[in-house]
Amino acid sequence: MAYQSNARQNRDGEQQYRKEADYDRSVVDRALSEISGQYGRMLAAHGLSIDQEIAFLWAIFQGGLSLLEKACQEPEQLKRALLMQASIGLTLSPSRAFAYLVIRKFKLILDVGYRGLIKLAVDEGLVRTAKPELVHKGDQFEYRGPSTAPLHTNANFFGDRGPVVGGYVIATLPDGGVMVETMTEGEFVEISLLNKDSDAWKKEFSKGEMRKKTVLKRASKWWYNAAAGKDSERLAAAITYLNEEAGEGIPTGPIGLAEQPKPPAEPAVPADGQILASTKTRVEMILRRATKQGAFKPCEDYLREKFSGGELAWALAQLRQAEEVANSEPEPPPAEPEPEPSTGE
Repeated sequence: MAYQSNARQNRDGEQQYRKEADYDRSVVDRALSEISGQYGRMLAAHGLSIDQEIAFLWAIFQGGLSLLEKACQEPEQLKRALLMQASIGLTLSPSRAFAYLVIRKFKLILDVGYRGLIKLAVDEGLVRTAKPELVHKGDQFEYRGPSTAPLHTNANFFGDRGPVVGGYVIATLPDGGVMVETMTEGEFVEISLLNKDSDAWKKEFSKGEMRKKTVLKRASKWWYNAAAGKDSERLAAAITYLNEEAGEGIPTGPIGLAEQPKPPAEPAVPADGQILASTKTRVEMILRRATKQGAFKPCEDYLREKFSGGELAWALAQLRQAEEVANSEPEPPPAEPEPEPSTGE
């Protein structure tokens, strides 16, 4: 029996070797050679070693042959993913869990985990710390405003806490203040439905990670405002990449790498169906007030403060339409003076 077991292991090992040998690793080696200069410079700018990152890359391939197969099939996509990784300055170290190579929509891409997004925000001085948490139906949760930590307790932490009903991020700002951002499960579902063809939201574990990333990305919009003047290019580039190419958010058009020329300030306007219902309701309320008061310029400033990316582009397009309609409507004629009352003389 021991002999049969060893023989089976030998056959399995031989099949595994043949499977790996089926891939032309020289394709990956050639792709790495073509970008080695640029890749190494970009990594070095963030204190990372190209030799170490390539070692992590091969360790990733050894742990997932489907990734190696995809890299051999799509060397250009591999190069793009690695250059994005280097441009935002996150290591591929599996133990750090900052960034990964994954396959989504049959394409090899870079995935940045929520820990990686927090690392970028801390590195760029937007926050001191940030922690996303999910709230379950069995938890006790009390929201106490955007500048006060919520009360969140659960009596059955290691047991069944029930389905997820929402999530939040609590961040410590550079000045020591606290900022809290929340999202409901309904908002998470809306985001996932916009990207229903993506693998990101399909697995149960991935759903939890995606919820945390989603609420963290929303919270980051406020961090930019709170840390005025701070350079947030790396975090912004990572979030845009995740939304655009990784199928995690509202698409806004093609993007480039962080070291390439910056994209236009206002991205392409998404279709109405790509905008969350809650965002539409909010914008409509703001525009009604602006139209009533004729305050379109202050309204634009307010929208730029509250929204970003595709949501901002859509909101500004709605603002322009409302302003055009208001300007095209003829002004009502001046009211005729009322006749003076008769004195009876």
